[in-house]
Amino acid sequence: LWPMVFLFLLRRLSYRGVTIFALAVAVASSAIRFFCWHGSPSIPRVHFGFDTNANALMFGCALAMSVESRWVRATPAWLAIGAALAIMALAGQAGIPQSQTFIFVWAWPLAAVCTAVVIAKLSYLNGAQKSPLAFIGLVWVGKISYGIYLWHFPIYRVLDQWDPGLPYAAFATLKIVTAIVAAAFSYYLVERYFLKLKHKLGGR
Repeated sequence: LWPMVFLFLLRRLSYRGVTIFALAVAVASSAIRFFCWHGSPSIPRVHFGFDTNANALMFGCALAMSVESRWVRATPAWLAIGAALAIMALAGQAGIPQSQTFIFVWAWPLAAVCTAVVIAKLSYLNGAQKSPLAFIGLVWVGKISYGIYLWHFPIYRVLDQWDPGLPYAAFATLKIVTAIVAAAFSYYLVERYFLKLKHKLGGR
């Protein structure tokens, strides 16, 4: 839906107008998340709602438009590092039941903003500075990232039902490793075939 809306807006508005629109939707999405949680707390409603999760997509679109238009300068290194550390700190809160309100109301929008800050920094790195990002492990995770996104939820749900009684850190590691393995199988047995097919069809 959004790509079609985006193309429509590009025909009607300037880059600046589309950027402002995306930021406005991101803020509105965060506000909807807040009111949904405090009105009648429901994790599925807040976590899976299209309207409550539009903020990350809209922040990303606003950033892309800003970088493309050169409105955003390179993010200071200290700010990008701080944002990356903040993302890790927010991720560390995910499994703590007492922090549910913080996670579902504030952490997701904050993580989206911090991610945008990090990407803004990476967008202006030169060739030599980008070399660590070409590390084979990171490239491989990037290849299977869609599978990780797709498979982690059902795997987490199944493992949560099993509940082997492991310590939190060990159980979280088991979930992550299982999701990565499933994503790797998905990529090499299914996705890669269709990616090759896409390239063949695209070359005609």
